[in-house]
Amino acid sequence: MRAAELFEQGRPSSEVARAVGMHPESVRRWKRLWEQGGVQALRRRSATGRPPKLDDAQVEAVRTALEQGAQAHGFEADLWTLDRVGVVVERVTGVTLARASVWRLLTGRLGWSLQRPRRQAVERDESEIARWVAHDWPRIKKGGEETCLGRVLRRIRCIAAVRGASQVRTSRSYSALAAPAELETSRDGGRAGLPRRRPRTGRRYLSWS
Repeated sequence: MRAAELFEQGRPSSEVARAVGMHPESVRRWKRLWEQGGVQALRRRSATGRPPKLDDAQVEAVRTALEQGAQAHGFEADLWTLDRVGVVVERVTGVTLARASVWRLLTGRLGWSLQRPRRQAVERDESEIARWVAHDWPRIKKGGEETCLGRVLRRIRCIAAVRGASQVRTSRSYSALAAPAELETSRDGGRAGLPRRRPRTGRRYLSWS
């Protein structure tokens, strides 16, 4: 039995339950029986239960049919689902199984596991992809690098132009500030220099004589 093999490998009950498609509580009962009497105890327990719908020869016939692939049995994609397996089981053995029974057949008696299919575009052309990577992508990449370099050079020129303009504006502002000083000097008729300082207003200081 597959459950006994997994117990011998030290697998936990939850993992064994997923592998054989049974409830974890049932698997824990199996494990207690296995710990007490080994594989023979499990076989005696199975013999007292409901007999399986498929015998060993039918299970092997189903295995052979499934290994041929889904497309060999008329399905469009080469993927197995519970419904498709149920159809094949009925064709091969004449026995109709519910989805839960199909799952137990796959994971328990056949030892199969759930596999997620890889997603791939139907129109994917491997030869065209290889040609694009070899020829088109290097050209696009090179053009992108040149475009990026051009953007960097344009940015440097813009920064230089802005800095030059700011220097011109600064020199003009200095000349504009100097003009009022000359006007003040010529108006007062005094010596050349900065305009007279206006008297301070606000806080008054007291002096003692």
